[in-house]
Amino acid sequence: MKNRATILTADSRQRKRVHVYVPLIDVHCGFSTYERAIISRLTSKYDDIDVDAFQFSGFRGNAPVIQLPYLKFKRINLSADVIFNHRTSGGLLKIVHFIFRLICPFISFNILTGYGSDDVYVFFENVLPDIKIKGKTAVILHDITPLRLKPVPSRLNQDIYLNEDFIKMYAKIVSNIKKRADKIITVSDFSRKDIADYLHMEENKIDIVYNAIDPDNYSRKYDLASMRKKYGLPEKYVLYFGACHMRKNVEELIRAYALLPEILRREYKLVITNPIDNIIFCVNQNGVSKDVVYLYRVPEEDKPGIYQMASLFVWPSVYEGFGLPILEAMGAGVPVICSNVTSHPEVAGDAAILVDPH
Repeated sequence: MKNRATILTADSRQRKRVHVYVPLIDVHCGFSTYERAIISRLTSKYDDIDVDAFQFSGFRGNAPVIQLPYLKFKRINLSADVIFNHRTSGGLLKIVHFIFRLICPFISFNILTGYGSDDVYVFFENVLPDIKIKGKTAVILHDITPLRLKPVPSRLNQDIYLNEDFIKMYAKIVSNIKKRADKIITVSDFSRKDIADYLHMEENKIDIVYNAIDPDNYSRKYDLASMRKKYGLPEKYVLYFGACHMRKNVEELIRAYALLPEILRREYKLVITNPIDNIIFCVNQNGVSKDVVYLYRVPEEDKPGIYQMASLFVWPSVYEGFGLPILEAMGAGVPVICSNVTSHPEVAGDAAILVDPH
C-alpha cells in the first residue's frame, strides 16, 4: 500500500511573514542588543519565516532608513508620533495628527503598510500603534520603570523616565498594550510579576524571553594595551558602564567611592561612562575629580575590552527590568557588585555581591 503521509519541507509549507518595529536597533543600548539577538535567531534558525522591519518617517527627524545587512527595512510615510498617538510639538504635524485621529476608526495599520492580515507584527520598543491591526501582534515590554518611579520637576530632571508628561503617556501606552496585544513578552520574572501586578492580569499571560550576551565576544582576547592608551585608562579601576540617568543611582556610587581611604583611591580610580552634568557636579562636590575618569560614546566593539581591564564592576541602579551590564561584566570575568532590588537578584544569582543601593 502506498504511503500517503506527507512530509512537509520549508518549500511546501506556507511561509510565515514577521514584521518587526525596531527604531533603536542601530543605537548602542540594551534594547538594541536584545533586538539584534532575537532577529538574528529568527532569520538564521527558522527557514519557514520571512522577517523584515519597518520604521516611520517621523522617527528621529528625517533620518534615512536604517541599513543592516541581515534585515530588509521599509519606510512608512507617516510620523511615528501620529501612528502611536504621541504628543506632538505643534505645526503641521499636530494638524496631521488631528486629522489622522478623526479617520483612524475607518482605516487599519495594514492599509498604511501594505502588510497582510495573516502576518505577525512584533513591536520591540514597549509600544503598540494606536490603530487597528489585522494580524497577530506581540509587544516586548521590557519593564514599567516610568510607572514605578516618582516624577522629578523638569528643571532638575535629566532622565526622561522621570518626566511627568512622559509617565502619563507611558501609562496610556501600557494600558493600550494590555487591551490590544495578542502576546506580551518581557525579559525577566521580576518584570513579568511587576507588569501583571500593575495591569491586574495573570502572570501566565506574559511570556519571558531573557536578555543574554555572546560569551565568546566578552571572553576573547583584545589588545588591551592599545585600548588602555586610546581611552586614557588607569592601571586599576572600578567601572560603571551604562547611562547616567537619575534612576541609575550613579551619584550614590560616587559618594560611596569618596568614602574610601585616599590610599585606595590612589590605587583604584573610578571610571564612569556617559556622564551628564549632575554626575560631574557630584564628583566635584565630593572632592574626587582627580580620581574619576569619564568615557564618552564607547563603540560596541571596544566595550568588552574596557570591562576586561576593570578590577571591579558596580551596578547601583534602583530599578531595572533586567540589567544587561551585569552579564556583560560577568562575561568579561570581572567581579560584580550590584543592587539587591528589582530584577538584580534574578539576573546576578549568587555570582555577585548584592547591596542596598542606598
